[in-house]
Amino acid sequence: MAIEIQRLQPGEEERLQKVRLDALKDAPDAFGTTFQEANTWSKSRWSAQLQSLPTFIALLNGQDSGIVRSSPHAEKTTVAELISMWVAPEARGIGLGEALIDTVISWARAESYSRLVLEVSNENRFAIALYKRKGFQATGKISSFPYPRQQIREQEMAMKL
Repeated sequence: MAIEIQRLQPGEEERLQKVRLDALKDAPDAFGTTFQEANTWSKSRWSAQLQSLPTFIALLNGQDSGIVRSSPHAEKTTVAELISMWVAPEARGIGLGEALIDTVISWARAESYSRLVLEVSNENRFAIALYKRKGFQATGKISSFPYPRQQIREQEMAMKL
């Protein structure tokens, strides 16, 4: 079993699109964006995401099997965000999630961020447990997805870097 993490580069929009759509199909309540929305996006929108969001893909035996993206926080210059993390069902439980989180932590430290935050659905107990194992703690901040999925609640988790 060979695990590799790669950062997607401009020009790899189709790869991003495929993995992201797979994630949205598999775990629709884990993401603010829906499969139906993302499936209509133009190549230029996927390209813009690669330009603005550091995107890392986990490969298992050469196959794209997970994704995580990161971003500077919109309001806090010392904070980065871990966003859009997903591991394919057939690749769960073997360390891909941990490797993706470690990659974002390394990216955030290299960019001199002092804190890393994320939001995770309150129903996603496996992800919450994974984030806790990696050192994230609940901040107490709770939010909801936008209409019409406002019933989905998320908790913020954070870690100092």
